Amino acid sequence: GSLADSSALVIDTTAPTISIVSDVSALKMREAATLTFTLSESSKDFIADDIFVLGGSISNFSGSEASYSATFTPSPNSNADGIISVFPTEFTDAAGNANNTASNTVTLSVDTVEPTITSNNVYSVEEGITTIATLTANEPVTWSLNGGSNDDDAAFNINSTSGALSFSFTPDYETPVDTGFNNRYFTVVKATDVAGNALQQLVRVDVTDKGSEKVSSGTYEFERTKDLTDVDTGIGLFNKNVLINYLVTELS
Repeated sequence: GSLADSSALVIDTTAPTISIVSDVSALKMREAATLTFTLSESSKDFIADDIFVLGGSISNFSGSEASYSATFTPSPNSNADGIISVFPTEFTDAAGNANNTASNTVTLSVDTVEPTITSNNVYSVEEGITTIATLTANEPVTWSLNGGSNDDDAAFNINSTSGALSFSFTPDYETPVDTGFNNRYFTVVKATDVAGNALQQLVRVDVTDKGSEKVSSGTYEFERTKDLTDVDTGIGLFNKNVLINYLVTELS
């Protein structure tokens, strides 16, 4: 006789498990988290729809066997936590055993609400005054100037904590130094909240003429007025304010 072939019977009743890890713990506007899903053994039927998500969405799901990844993007304009987990019986191993326990739950702190600047964006300041205004927002923010090459950033200072906006020089209506030389100074202010969300706003400050401004040098004294008529000097007609500025400069 001969011995019959025999095969060992393999019994697998061990349920697979899954763990989730995020590369970050908090998210703000325009940020996303990379999630890693690690199974205790290979699975052929673990898919993106098996992932439970609150406070955002899953994308870029990929992987095979026992290792997978995905991107979590938080909901816009939200302070709700991002929550990611996998419930029991969502996938099976090669033997057909389903995961009988839930994964760990990943909770991400989310703030995708940008601050709101509640103060005005147009101001008027009389020449000779450096104080402009104190800017305000709907939540605690850090203030900064973020203008471009076409703005007058160098003409401004801002207190990063209080939001106090001021000129970095003493403005003179008769001698404008703004980009347009028209006494309209522009800058872009930036408000950044604790989470790092930021909002920018264009601010315009108009410098106005002082109704009565005296400039003196030695025994000479001149009165600047809003009168822009020409003055007959005996050698020709000159704009009054231009003439005064010239004389003051020459006599100083």
